[in-house]
Amino acid sequence: MGFTHDFPRVDLRVPPAVRLDDALFFAICQANREYRIERSASGDIRIMPPTGGITGKRNSDLIIDLGL
Repeated sequence: MGFTHDFPRVDLRVPPAVRLDDALFFAICQANREYRIERSASGDIRIMPPTGGITGKRNSDLIIDLGL
């Protein structure tokens, strides 16, 4: 998909007993701005790798196409 082989995605499971609300998740993201952090539908945290040059080019091509 555009992920680099050097940086695999890391999934962190959050125990159901831990309440990770939106405010706490936002605070975690703000404290770690150098990472691309997402939350799955099940509430687990995903630290995504950099997308790399090919994905960046595809994204910029798509933006240009949409802009035109």
